[in-house]
Amino acid sequence: MENTFFGVGAGCIIAAIIGGGLKAFGMEIPLFNSIKRQLLLGLFGLILITSPFVLPPIEQVSPVDAKQIPKVAGIWRITQHGKQKFDGSLDLRQNGTAFSGKLVWDTIQPAKVVSGEISGNRMRFLARYDSGDEGTYDGKLNSSFDRVEGQATGPAAGKDINVTWSASR
Repeated sequence: MENTFFGVGAGCIIAAIIGGGLKAFGMEIPLFNSIKRQLLLGLFGLILITSPFVLPPIEQVSPVDAKQIPKVAGIWRITQHGKQKFDGSLDLRQNGTAFSGKLVWDTIQPAKVVSGEISGNRMRFLARYDSGDEGTYDGKLNSSFDRVEGQATGPAAGKDINVTWSASR
């Protein structure tokens, strides 16, 4: 990128010095009939040449290493604690940091895990029941990624819930 700025900047300065009439790189700069235009073109060329040294560098974002993404696919044993205590299984399919699947409780209707995401050691998913109720499960994975604990919120049977939950495999 610095080479591009330098090349274009140098071309602008040369065109300003000779007063236009320059053909290069498939472009043509016509003759200038104004000193003001020459000065502006020269100044623009100087800005292009110096900008890589004055502006902060553009950080290259590297893709996420697949080894760094916790693997959550598979069957988990899940427990919802509190006033609404349920046990069940959480069957997840994973694609990179996204996952989906199903949540089957022992005593209430099952739910579809319609969207889930892993971010660092955080695991968050939305469970949607046939009744239309939805629960958002947000949890923190342990260091070996085989246990998660967190909060669940959402409407259930016409009431808002806010309970803790845990899952392990």
